[in-house]
Amino acid sequence: MSDKAAAESAEAKPANSKKLILMIAGGVMLLVIVGVVLFLLRNTLFGHGEATTASHETPAKAAAKKAEPAAEEEEAPAPKKSSKKKRKSADVAGLVPLEPFTVNLQDPEGNRYMRLVLQLGLENAAGVKTAEEPIVKAKIRNAVLRFITTLTVEDVLSKEGKEKIVSTIIDRVNEALDEELVSDVFIIDLIVQ
Repeated sequence: MSDKAAAESAEAKPANSKKLILMIAGGVMLLVIVGVVLFLLRNTLFGHGEATTASHETPAKAAAKKAEPAAEEEEAPAPKKSSKKKRKSADVAGLVPLEPFTVNLQDPEGNRYMRLVLQLGLENAAGVKTAEEPIVKAKIRNAVLRFITTLTVEDVLSKEGKEKIVSTIIDRVNEALDEELVSDVFIIDLIVQ
């Protein structure tokens, strides 16, 4: 009889360990499913609203688009003119990509942030070499960061707001560099959440 009891206990141990493994696997899968659902619903649960993403055209498409007069621009009141000369995409002789900017937006309702990827359109080819110098890049990033950290969600999401962002960045960067180096700014990627 002791042989039978030993054989039964030997069979019970693998069955129990199989059940234990299945229970652990089921628990892990349940946690993964709950995690995915919470991740997908986090904006609704925590009151942040939906994420807004706007990817923009390539610089060439943006330049072509700016060259075409739009009917809505004719109806809009004339924007405040900058003391700097009017920017023209055709004046771009070279592009300088900047590292992405990730900043908190000024939002009284909660924590909102923006990720912004820019390319600077420079007036001459020599300006590209100048803009690649570490001290000049630091001045450019500083000028851009000081401005974009003052923006609100409304500033970023409207068409007029984006145009103002571009023109202000041109003015601020040229002012920081004490020369008219930047003639255009291209928004390559913009994410607001």
